[in-house]
Amino acid sequence: MHPSAPTYLTGRLGFQSNSAMGEKELEQTLCFVGWRGEIAGSRSGVSSRALSKEEQEVVKEWRAQEEVLTLEEAKDKVKGQFLIPPDELIEKAMLYLAKNQYGMEDPELLADDFLFVGQVIGPLEKDEFIKTLGQFDLKVAFPDQKVRWHDFRVDPYDASRVWFTARSMGTNLGAIPPLIAEATNKAFESPPEACSLRFNGQGQVVEYTAGYVIDRRQGNTGGRGGLLGPLYAIGKGFPFPEAQPYEWSWQRKLFTWLGELLAGENCFILDRFQIPAIYRCSAVMEGKTAIAAYAQAWCLYVWVPGIDGLLGGQGAVDSRPLGPADVVLLPLTLLGAISSSADFSALPLLAAHALKLGMFAWRMPFVWDHECWAALTELSFLCSAAPRQFWRLARRQLLVLYASAAWWKLNTSFLDPRTSCSTVILIQLLSTYTPSDLAQHFAPVVARWAPLLGIGGEATIAMLLLCCPRLGVLSALAFHLLVLLCPAPNFAGGFSVCCAARLLLLLPMEAAPQCRWSPWVALGAAVFAGVIPSAASAAYGALAFSLLQGLWTKTTTTTTEAITFSTFVSPLLLLTLVYAFLLPVLGLQHMASCSMYANLKHYGGSNHLVVPTGLLQDWFHDLHSPWGPAFGGALWRLDAVDGADGAAALTARNAWTAVEPPRAVELLRSNGHSGRQFAAYYARLESLEAAGVSSYRLFHWSSPPSSFAAPCAPRPQRRRGVPR
Repeated sequence: MHPSAPTYLTGRLGFQSNSAMGEKELEQTLCFVGWRGEIAGSRSGVSSRALSKEEQEVVKEWRAQEEVLTLEEAKDKVKGQFLIPPDELIEKAMLYLAKNQYGMEDPELLADDFLFVGQVIGPLEKDEFIKTLGQFDLKVAFPDQKVRWHDFRVDPYDASRVWFTARSMGTNLGAIPPLIAEATNKAFESPPEACSLRFNGQGQVVEYTAGYVIDRRQGNTGGRGGLLGPLYAIGKGFPFPEAQPYEWSWQRKLFTWLGELLAGENCFILDRFQIPAIYRCSAVMEGKTAIAAYAQAWCLYVWVPGIDGLLGGQGAVDSRPLGPADVVLLPLTLLGAISSSADFSALPLLAAHALKLGMFAWRMPFVWDHECWAALTELSFLCSAAPRQFWRLARRQLLVLYASAAWWKLNTSFLDPRTSCSTVILIQLLSTYTPSDLAQHFAPVVARWAPLLGIGGEATIAMLLLCCPRLGVLSALAFHLLVLLCPAPNFAGGFSVCCAARLLLLLPMEAAPQCRWSPWVALGAAVFAGVIPSAASAAYGALAFSLLQGLWTKTTTTTTEAITFSTFVSPLLLLTLVYAFLLPVLGLQHMASCSMYANLKHYGGSNHLVVPTGLLQDWFHDLHSPWGPAFGGALWRLDAVDGADGAAALTARNAWTAVEPPRAVELLRSNGHSGRQFAAYYARLESLEAAGVSSYRLFHWSSPPSSFAAPCAPRPQRRRGVPR
């Protein structure tokens, strides 16, 4: 040690002067309070920063208050408290370990009332302990084992007990049946274990404690000490929880979940399935303002059909049908947005998400495609561990969903201008928003290229969202604006608002706070409502202007990421992939699938250029096969039903053929298109809404129609449509 170090350091810590404390005692004292690094620095000629006077006072007060003892002070404290002096007691402890470490060579060292108490094994009395040790010879199994005992000291508060630490290591080179049938040649290293021997006045051991792991993260024994640790490390661990790595019990998981859910903090439910910290809006929570922005956008999306219901507006053709539970959902959603923005508990936001998912499940399969998109991201909100995790997961889900929308348009019907939905939509827009002569001039070009423009546009959006998210969000806004501006039967404002409310998740989380409500957002709502007087249009304008605020915000992070196989391992992302790509192939999803506006043939063969569809219907087409009643059958026509519920549920027209405006029909027919749009999917949901089955006006049920057309649908779809 540097010659001046003892006086310098002892003066700083308020200890006795250099003449009263030797170098060894000083080093022990300083090491005890965490100054080993400064001692090493002094030896190398480099001095660490000295404690300030305030810090010295803090240490001094802490030592006095907590009765902090150095090793030497602890040794002085126990002098005279027990019949055997501390140094002699430590020697007796070492003697016991030297003779009885791997077997009981000298049982006379144990008192008659001896007791062994391990962390898992025990308590064992003297005879039972000796018998247990004699059942196997660890030196045979681990001939190179070293326990590496160290840090022997007498307990200053129990002068009859010697504490010491062990960090065992060894290699299994021998067999000791039945524990180890044959050598595994595997090595083990145990974590630090706290052990102790307590003596009586005659110097006999009355208590032996061992196997108490200090840091279960160390070593390779699964956090287990004693004999259980080495056995686990070599693959011979006992098959009960106490011999395996520590895991939370289901009771603790449940108790913690309930407690932290009430407190609004993150907690584990089952391993990686977590209730998020995003439900707690505290000043120190990561992403608090980002979640507040998301809550506002989500609230606006949920409220669109409610506003139409309150004002008596017609709304978009694909607007989310209202139900009785909306009487609770709508105010709860508003409360969630307000409480999240005001730094209060976001539990209302959690409850609103859970309630909306329950309503979605109750109405299946009579839901719109965008409701499935919404449900998947809302489920991610419920199951994410933190705001950034939710942001990352929802972003990947949206990438998958946008990509699948383009994927299912790779079919012969969509690519044919005479039958493509894209032709209908673009001609509708052309005839509605351009002068007659100009529309007539450009109609042949638009009709010819509409399919490629449609599929190319959606594929480009997906690629931009992956590679250049800000440009992707801007292009997605433009795409959804076209859908919003389209007249009936393609005024899919519900889809546009649903996606616009989630495009926020494709921006960097640091840009999200700029997307919160502001005067610009109100201006956007007013402008769009002036063009198309509907709640969907106003909501889309508000969301679009809020996103534009975030698009121009500079951040230090990026949302681009390397896409690997592990990217899609998340259970919720796998669920999204199954919904987006697999269900139409199997024939398990027709209504509300990702094949909206895709002209995809779901049953009776596939028109897709790459993959089949409706496989289960093809495989089990025979009604007499085991699965025939579930998937078999051809096209059914329903002429009559029994019961009011059945009639209401099946009041579905075969097709919605009216295309607006009338000039659009003329342009379509003049360019080889039939001018008709077959939309049985729309018709089923629209007629159900009229019948009061899937719709609930806030203050009354609508009256069922007096008659209905005989609907036709594939047998599997009809089976799902008939209430039971």
